[in-house]
Amino acid sequence: MGRIILGIVLGVVAAFATIWALEMVHHLINPIPGDVRLTDMDKLKAFTRSLPLVSQLFILGGWLLGSIVGGVVAGLVSRREGPIMGVAAVVAVAGLLNILWLPHPLLLQIGSVAAPALGALIARALVRKRLTAPVAAATAA
Repeated sequence: MGRIILGIVLGVVAAFATIWALEMVHHLINPIPGDVRLTDMDKLKAFTRSLPLVSQLFILGGWLLGSIVGGVVAGLVSRREGPIMGVAAVVAVAGLLNILWLPHPLLLQIGSVAAPALGALIARALVRKRLTAPVAAATAA
């Protein structure tokens, strides 16, 4: 049970660190305009609603990659596949809360759930290969 909890915690940390890093790169490429302040919700909402498609895809990529990285960490630490979905669920809930706090374009609304789910499936496939490889090698010998 300890490995499962540790896997989920480390997976969530890895997921959000990956998402944060990609969002920082995104802000270097497409910075928030100087007249938009985080305390001015009207301007912030207008900026978010007007994000270009490339920016939206970059953000979705961060959610997807974060879920993959976090899921792989959770799966490898716990040595189970189940915690991968736990990490994806945390990322999806965080994305939904973000969208409730700050309205996003439709693509990001859908992607806030779809990207973590797809990331979990990819992470699960990667971890499954790793977890079953030693078993397959041992049974072949």
